[in-house]
Amino acid sequence: MYYVLQSQSLRKVRHLNFPSGDGWGIDFLKGLLIEIPQNSHDISVNFECDSIDLPDYFEADGAPIVNESVLKALQIAGVDNYQQLPLIINFNDRSVTGYSLINVIGRINCMNKELSDFSTWGKSVARIFNLKLDESKTGGALMFREHNYHDIIFICEQLKIAFDDMKITGCEIIPADGWSDSSRF
Repeated sequence: MYYVLQSQSLRKVRHLNFPSGDGWGIDFLKGLLIEIPQNSHDISVNFECDSIDLPDYFEADGAPIVNESVLKALQIAGVDNYQQLPLIINFNDRSVTGYSLINVIGRINCMNKELSDFSTWGKSVARIFNLKLDESKTGGALMFREHNYHDIIFICEQLKIAFDDMKITGCEIIPADGWSDSSRF
């Protein structure tokens, strides 16, 4: 069984700064290796507020931002298809370290388009109202993005269990079967 991993909203304005041509986290939705900047200060998340308590997992412009607890859960579950890019989190009153951006490597074309209810924009999937995955096409992947709808992350049962056991905060883990993107709008 697969799940959609998504961030609970922090209700604070935040922006990801990454030295690339695409911007707005788009680089991290493609499922490709990213050239890691030489200086970790090149990647940052900037909040437009004074410092707040951060959860273990949150997203900035669609890119997952995680702490050591999430990295340990990934390791426990055996996930190895990601890049860890350390970053700095800037608030108006201070900066925080100890978080990393996770770039999930790999997209899998496993959306069952015959059984899913979705809308399109040109050839792209624009909205999903009722998702159905063809799990036979996942190859047993532990974590991945879907080829046709890249802005969500799918995780396997053992990673969900690791997140639950470690009481990872800041994320929602929702069964993929029947998932809708309505919570994002």
